Amino acid sequence: MIRASMTSIVCVALMSCALGEDSMKADHYLATNGNDAWSGRLAEPNRDKTDGPFATFTRVQKALREASVRRAERPLTILIRGGTYRLTEPIRLSAADSGAKDAPVTFAAYPGEKPVFSGGRPVTGWRRGEKGVWTAQLEDVKNGKWHFRELFVNGRRAVRARSPNEGFFKVVELAEKDKKAGARWNEGVDAFKFKPGDLKAWAKPNEVEVVVLHSWNTSRMRIASVDEKESLITFTAKTTFRPLAWD
Repeated sequence: MIRASMTSIVCVALMSCALGEDSMKADHYLATNGNDAWSGRLAEPNRDKTDGPFATFTRVQKALREASVRRAERPLTILIRGGTYRLTEPIRLSAADSGAKDAPVTFAAYPGEKPVFSGGRPVTGWRRGEKGVWTAQLEDVKNGKWHFRELFVNGRRAVRARSPNEGFFKVVELAEKDKKAGARWNEGVDAFKFKPGDLKAWAKPNEVEVVVLHSWNTSRMRIASVDEKESLITFTAKTTFRPLAWD
């Protein structure tokens, strides 16, 4: 199983439930085999598949807020069945989801099960090429609709292709236009010079991401151009901090 993540895989730490019949009782249930058209009051689909748990966290939130509007003055519990829940956007909780001091809302894992909320997307269609290199065509990436920085293979984070393979390239100096007296450390720049030979004028520079490590921050930059003759790289935006500010 291979999946890519827009961000780090998001796992929600859920409250443990003591085993026992009472611990399996809840006001609503969420399950990977659920259906948002159902009541959400059953822990699993019934035999006729006409009722059962909800399928999405969004539907759970809606049910909770409806209960809040009805002024439900008692604790509410939502049990989440095991499995992986794919998210296309972050889970956002607010005061509307928290209940009250004497009537709290509790989200918990179903006893003995482990639910995972993931922002990752499965990558399929892999083909093995020459020298054991595996490739997959991602149309959303090609069309600029999807960008990700992490790849997990069978649950393990894969090493991202990088240059150099070990160590780091160095910022040699700032571009002439940025060499001004009195510039502050938090004034970013959109260009700097590199050691000749470190960077190339690649055919598709816009597909390369440059990670600039500052003293307390990291800038992830997209390339506008690379001038090998002048050893000058220019970006599409400015860095968060000023390179060489503390040297």
